[in-house]
Amino acid sequence: MRAELEARGFVTVRLEDCEWAEQIAIFQEAKEVVAPHGAGLANLVFCAPGTRVVELFARDYVNPCYWRLAALGGLDYRAVVAPGAGEPREERTAKGTDILVTPAKVLAALAGG
Repeated sequence: MRAELEARGFVTVRLEDCEWAEQIAIFQEAKEVVAPHGAGLANLVFCAPGTRVVELFARDYVNPCYWRLAALGGLDYRAVVAPGAGEPREERTAKGTDILVTPAKVLAALAGG
């Protein structure tokens, strides 16, 4: 999926490798954000209204907290729910499960589908 997104101009960012100010700048400048559900999406508060957000979920763990944050900021939010793989990293939930999502599903979400 990374190759398909990079062909569209996306840049892969590991937020844990970025300073706080750099994270803010990344989200302020983003026109589109594609990311798995996780704490880094709290940075959506820095996105401009209208920024398209595609959040990826394993179907056994869907949490709407960033959908709510996106709605408050006037962001164009879409969720992609796909099968999970492997064992979850937290007992009693599927939180931390790898997500088996196809590029076609993500590209369709970016296109508005």
